[in-house]
Amino acid sequence: MEKKYFALFIFLICKFTFADINPEINMPADFNDDNFIAREINDNSSVSYNTAESGGCSIIKFKEYRSSPKNTVSTEGKNPANTFPVNTWVCLSSDTVYNNGYDRSMNEKIIYSKSKYSWVKVNNKKSDIILSDQDGPYKPLKLYNIKAKNAKGYVVFDENITKDNKGTYKNAKELVSFCLVQDSTYNALCGLGSLASDSNQIPYVLKTLESMEIGLDNKVNEKILNGRNKQKVN
Repeated sequence: MEKKYFALFIFLICKFTFADINPEINMPADFNDDNFIAREINDNSSVSYNTAESGGCSIIKFKEYRSSPKNTVSTEGKNPANTFPVNTWVCLSSDTVYNNGYDRSMNEKIIYSKSKYSWVKVNNKKSDIILSDQDGPYKPLKLYNIKAKNAKGYVVFDENITKDNKGTYKNAKELVSFCLVQDSTYNALCGLGSLASDSNQIPYVLKTLESMEIGLDNKVNEKILNGRNKQKVN
């Protein structure tokens, strides 16, 4: 009996420690981890990519998962159209990300908790929310902490669409915003876009962001990584 409980205890600890998306998500029954399109974003990409505060994010690679059952493993060359909902990408410093979090001036915010080592929601009581020029009542933010290949941060889904948002994002049902801080150089890749359909897209967006690799072919990043490897050997 003791062995049974001990095994369960170890399982729960491992599950908590190695969870890459928190809270955990239930993937659709037809989801296939091998079905994706290999994407790359760099300074020459057709997408809007702005190295605003740093060029340290350098090349970004990820797997674009789609809800379509016809999706098969392929490269960007065979699938030039980028359907991923994030269409604005920016490279920032980690200080900017940790200081600003996610804030749309509606009181409910996403901030980094040093005590919990994770991103949390604050001021999310109904009495705290400031009404905006959106249609309908305010809807709480959906927050996920996420650990990618070599970065970690937050992903937010925001259903509070204002008139300005509708002018920028046609047919938007909710906004998606994320920031991932690179582990070794502390450059932060952030993105913004919108979902035109319902929340069924959310698991695919999260799995795509989980596959992110940031700062590839970056000399500063490679120097830091090589330095760490030497220290481990010594």
